[in-house]
Parts: sequence; C-alpha cells; structure tokens
Amino acid sequence: MPENNEKGAGLVEAMISMVIFLVVTLGALGLVDRFQSLAWNLNLLQEKEANITAAPLLLARWVLPAGNNRFASNRVGVSGDPKTLEIRSDIDGPSGFPDGTLAQSYEAIAIRRNGSDLQVKSDQGTFQPVLKNVSQLEFRAELPVIEISIAGQVDRRTLAMSAPPVVDQTTMRFYAWNYRRNLFAEEP
Repeated sequence: MPENNEKGAGLVEAMISMVIFLVVTLGALGLVDRFQSLAWNLNLLQEKEANITAAPLLLARWVLPAGNNRFASNRVGVSGDPKTLEIRSDIDGPSGFPDGTLAQSYEAIAIRRNGSDLQVKSDQGTFQPVLKNVSQLEFRAELPVIEISIAGQVDRRTLAMSAPPVVDQTTMRFYAWNYRRNLFAEEP
C-alpha cells in the first residue's frame, strides 16, 4: 500500500472542490434568476394582451343595446364625458321584453378607468374592477356611433426590462342601432 507523504493535499483538494461547487451554484442561481425574470415579463405581457383582447367583447355587450326602449321611457340612453360613459338600456323584463324600468342587471351602467383598472358600475352599486393594465380609456359619442379608445400597458416594470413597456392601443366604433332612423313611428 503506497504511503501518502504529502501533507495538506487533502485540504487543498477540499478548497478547490468548494470553489468549483460555489462557481457552479452561483451560475445555476443566475440562470434561475434570469429565467424567472423572463417568465415574469412574459406573464405581464400575456396578462395585458388578454385584457385588451377581452375589452372589445365586454364593451360590445354593454354598449350595443344603449338606448333600447328610450322612446317609451324618455331616457337619453348614452351620456357621460370623455372619461366616464353612462349607458341606459331597457333590455329585460319579467317576460323577456323591455318593461319600462332599469331594474335588471346591466340596464343602467357606468364605465370608467381608475388607475390601471377598467371599472364598471351597475345601477346604484359601486364601481368594480373588470380589467386591469388599462392605461387609457376615452369615450366619444356622436350618435348613432359610440367611439371608445383603449390602451393597455403592463402595470409594473421589472429589472429585466431595458426599454419602456409597449403600449397596445385600439379604437373601437360601435353602431348604436337603437339610434338609427326608423321608418315607423317611435311610439305605437
């Protein structure tokens, strides 16, 4: 059996292996951190895209019936300012037809932006957030066309973002068919 006459060789080997382990561990942690930052950015962008994609569907559902049965109840149907849109539409009653009241859900709503949230209020309730990451929301009504401009932007920056976040902006025009010209008398 050979004798090991070198003293301290075990200590040097242990220190070298600890340095190699430390370098490998720091490299792995750096990769994990980079992956987490990229995943976070991707999640923020996907969240923004999902909200901006859902906005036209929600707004169409709320805006298109604006003014329904307004002649029978002396309601304007659409009002507000560039920052808040109020919509009144008698769309439902006990038998499924307009009943002359705005007591059902989403018959009298207001839509606005507060911070980075798109909020909606039904009748006498309070504003509740529906979508987030909304950086701009403006309304313009030249009846029978209601124009809504909406922009989405990630609501927080991360360290991995070197450039400002990209803003997605779209303008939607809804034709309020309840304001169209009618060949027949409005009141039967």
